[in-house]
Amino acid sequence: MRDDDSLLWISADPGCGKSVLAKSLIDNELRTTNEHTVCYFFFNYKKQQDKVTTALCALLHQLFSHQPQLIQYAIPAWEKIGDNVVKEVSELWRMLLAAERAHEAHDVTFILDALDECRLPDRRWLINILARFYTQISPSSSTTRRGRLKILITSRPYFEVVQGFTYNARHRHPFHIAAEKENTSLSRDMQLYIRQRLNDLRVFNLSRK
Repeated sequence: MRDDDSLLWISADPGCGKSVLAKSLIDNELRTTNEHTVCYFFFNYKKQQDKVTTALCALLHQLFSHQPQLIQYAIPAWEKIGDNVVKEVSELWRMLLAAERAHEAHDVTFILDALDECRLPDRRWLINILARFYTQISPSSSTTRRGRLKILITSRPYFEVVQGFTYNARHRHPFHIAAEKENTSLSRDMQLYIRQRLNDLRVFNLSRK
């Protein structure tokens, strides 16, 4: 993954080990440290974990728990909307971006597993906003803040998901590993390859620090 590749999307057929891989990365490869926070959400429609608002609230809770200095970026929205802020998806996204872009933020990795299990209207919104987030980042831009956001997504290779990223990302598509092209599962070689491509998620931009 190049330094400017902030969004990695892994697709694979059902039962190929996407969630197992995501959990392994969380537990072993991308563990939270003082300089790097890992936040994650596993979409699961059977457990009614299929709303974008639920996912964003979970990510924000984990982020603020590990980087409490960023809670200040949630206060304006909370004062304006109150408890209803947890239902306002656009406000939650703005809150998340404000926090991770803050000068005092440390490196952040968001892992969203099983995007295809997110309810359809929410999934369309999330794909659109993630694609916009990715395309608005200039590879040649420089920044003085400490924190940088990387996002890892797993999903089944549904046409709508593929089309959504392709259409919304326009000419700058996310880095995509299409593991469904493997025979039956995420093979050991594929897992090793993915971990190698994710190396930048752990070390980020140490040369600039």
